[in-house]
Amino acid sequence: MQRLAEKTQSTAVKKKALDPASSPGADLAAVVSMLLEGLPGVTTQRKFHNTTFLVKKKVFAFTRPDGAVLKLPEVKIRELMDTRPATPLVMGRRVMREWVVLRHDDPGAYRKDKKLFLEAMAFVSSLSK
Repeated sequence: MQRLAEKTQSTAVKKKALDPASSPGADLAAVVSMLLEGLPGVTTQRKFHNTTFLVKKKVFAFTRPDGAVLKLPEVKIRELMDTRPATPLVMGRRVMREWVVLRHDDPGAYRKDKKLFLEAMAFVSSLSK
């Protein structure tokens, strides 16, 4: 009986170790992928240092080494910058009006941002009609 309990506990520990959202050093791309997994129309493209998330072949979010980037209306971006660690996306010298960078120290913390990822997806979907 004790052996079965040890085996069950060992299996649970292994599963938790394989769940990227369960560890503090979780990979950001894996966490976001898990958040968006199974949503209709969402596809993923993986590249060297980032993962891009698309809906209707349009980018609505991507990862960077310093955080997650989402496409949202300008009003929402200003609101986010007033309430949390978020900055506009800067490409070279150009500030991108509809893109915001969210930053968390722990990649697992991005799970709390699922609503924002869904908003970004809906925003981009509405633009491509």
